[in-house]
Amino acid sequence: MPELPDVENFRRYMEQHAMKQVVSEVRVTDDRILADISADQLQERMAGNQFVSTRRHGKYLLAKMSSGGWAVFHFGMTGFFVYGASADVYPKHARAVFTFEDGHFLAFDCQRLLGRLTWTDTGEDYIASQKLGPDALELDFKSFADKVAGARTMVKSALMNQERVAGIGNVYSDEILFQARIHPKTTISRLDEDRLEHLYQALRDVLETAIECEAVPEKFPADYLLPHRSEGDACPVCGGRIQKIKISGRTAYMCEKCQT
Repeated sequence: MPELPDVENFRRYMEQHAMKQVVSEVRVTDDRILADISADQLQERMAGNQFVSTRRHGKYLLAKMSSGGWAVFHFGMTGFFVYGASADVYPKHARAVFTFEDGHFLAFDCQRLLGRLTWTDTGEDYIASQKLGPDALELDFKSFADKVAGARTMVKSALMNQERVAGIGNVYSDEILFQARIHPKTTISRLDEDRLEHLYQALRDVLETAIECEAVPEKFPADYLLPHRSEGDACPVCGGRIQKIKISGRTAYMCEKCQT
């Protein structure tokens, strides 16, 4: 599932390739990718207009049009963008294709059709409608502590709760907890202020590092869990074995020696 670092890289990709280009056509190849808007309505609102700015909030990407209003992308498990020229073949799983006046296109590829494309008049209204908490990278420590401290839930579940903090999913919650050296089953209310601040700093470091590494595990620092996130693999810090456990129905990977 694309999480905050992945979506930030999708946002930067869109900024690099699609900004200020006039959309001549919106082609939807599978209506199941749409939410609360039809293909004809999308064409009517976007054709003849430009993408003028982007915004990421948690796992969502919002792209503002020159005519007003925002296209909203959620990438599901397999979504991403592909930019191409008129002579190129559309990606195999392109579900929506924005063709520009110069003949280039931006395709929303989503193999398993778990992503969504929709429309909102204002970004803030959409964020509120999804009951999203603040973006994980927009929180200072006090705001983070206000959102999570005292929660009677395990720390991994608290990090993944999008109503508390938007953007962190299963993969990066594992990395954050590994870097913070906190067991994922720890009840977050048991963390004192020092440990909570340590968790917050790990959150920022991990997400910023992941963005810098383009969310490619092989590019991560040597002491990161992600390239070794498999049961029985060697811990990159202590050499112990990575364990797989279940938390609230989700799989978590951790090192029992490092994460007490």
